[in-house]
Amino acid sequence: MRNTKLSYMDAAKYATGIFILSVVIIWMMEYFGRAAFIPTKTPPRYDMDFNKWVPIIGLAGTYLYLFILFVLNFKILESKIQSNWKTPMAIGATIVVAFIFNSVMMLCIQATTVNVHMLDPHARIGTLVKDFVYAVIVLFSSQIAYLSSKKQQMILEYETMKAESARSRFEALKNQINPHFLFNTFNTLDSLIEEEPEKARNYLQRLSSVFRYVMPNKDVTTLEDELKFTRNYNELMQLRYEDSLVFEFNVNEKYLSYEIVPLSVQTLIENAIKHNVISSESPLVIHITVGSEPMVTVSNEIKSKKTSQVGSGIGLSNLTERFRLKFQKEIIISDTGGVFTVSLPLNQPMEKIS
Repeated sequence: MRNTKLSYMDAAKYATGIFILSVVIIWMMEYFGRAAFIPTKTPPRYDMDFNKWVPIIGLAGTYLYLFILFVLNFKILESKIQSNWKTPMAIGATIVVAFIFNSVMMLCIQATTVNVHMLDPHARIGTLVKDFVYAVIVLFSSQIAYLSSKKQQMILEYETMKAESARSRFEALKNQINPHFLFNTFNTLDSLIEEEPEKARNYLQRLSSVFRYVMPNKDVTTLEDELKFTRNYNELMQLRYEDSLVFEFNVNEKYLSYEIVPLSVQTLIENAIKHNVISSESPLVIHITVGSEPMVTVSNEIKSKKTSQVGSGIGLSNLTERFRLKFQKEIIISDTGGVFTVSLPLNQPMEKIS
């Protein structure tokens, strides 16, 4: 997570902003006198002689004062002190710093003023008032900056929690898919061992190439890799069903590099095999199509079994949730004209977007 705590750089940024504003105001007062703020016919008077270092010391001191106040306030507000003590402590510390700074600056002014005896007796009060005005501005600015950073931190934490929650849910769904796939695969192998041992051996060989795709347990894969796996899986199914099961591919190759959730096409094929009659008299034809739009469509004619099987709750609902979590996209399911169709959205890879 990106750090949202107030830093020395933030203190310097806020101090610079207030410093520039105050310099502009002081310059206007020096140049125009009281007429800059109060209409007057009295021209500005300059009865004092100052050493050339006085303006530099004054400007540098003011900026340092602002910077120290912001750092002090940020440190207190970001500390682990109880919340109800932070503001009083910030106020107390700011007052102490204001008095110390004012005393130091008055000593510097006296040391660099040519005609010390001409200093106004109320000069100390005037500069102290100025320093307290700065202190009040810094206190309010620090509180606003702190509340803003806390709000940003809460937003980041909320977004991180949402992302982590989505990742955990996605992992749980993936962990459901793989055992489900293994269970059905070994059930098929078990039936072939008894019925047709030769087919069972061929089936086992094909199964090894399928597992090379399944075992990495990836979050996303390319359409090209998903279709390669799908063809291997289809050959496994055809070893069992032979000519009773037909697969027809019609794929637009420009989408082969697009992303898709792994095992998604296989899930739809498995779903079709599970819920439809498959026989030599009435072969089940499954169409896998990628047309002009970035979407994989798996469709088949509905040939419902007389005794419907009760699903495990994984299937389409699992697939819908995985696409929603990973790509924030919805799959499209339709059952019209005796044809069951599911369309899976493809995700454009980042390098193509850029």
